[in-house]
Amino acid sequence: NATLNDTVDPLHDARMVAILHKGHHEDPGVLTATDALDMITIEAARAIRRGDELGSIEPGKKADLVVIDTDDHRMTPAPNPIEAVVYGGGTHGIDTVFCDGEPIVRDGAIETLNAGDELLERAAAAGADIAERTGVARTRE
Repeated sequence: NATLNDTVDPLHDARMVAILHKGHHEDPGVLTATDALDMITIEAARAIRRGDELGSIEPGKKADLVVIDTDDHRMTPAPNPIEAVVYGGGTHGIDTVFCDGEPIVRDGAIETLNAGDELLERAAAAGADIAERTGVARTRE
């Protein structure tokens, strides 16, 4: 089984990886906010071998998009919106989410969630599929 963290908050993960790399290397420029954001978008898509269809906003790719409210007190002032999202962001600032062009979250509220066993089964199957395709399942045996 693939192990997930307890928050499943990619923005938090991006922040942590950027901060930890800066401290470990004692270099504030070793990993930029843009590098960290790329790690949870295009580089994550490439890691699961789907970089040609996910991970960036380009013609022909699935229209997955997150709109973040940078007026949130944790991200203000925001002269650099990418830095604001990576260092001050998190799931609390998410306003709207589109998956494959369809709105899933509006005004911070999930619109399409059908809670229950079917959802959990689908999530477990998707996680197992990703673990198998990326080789994570084989490394834990």
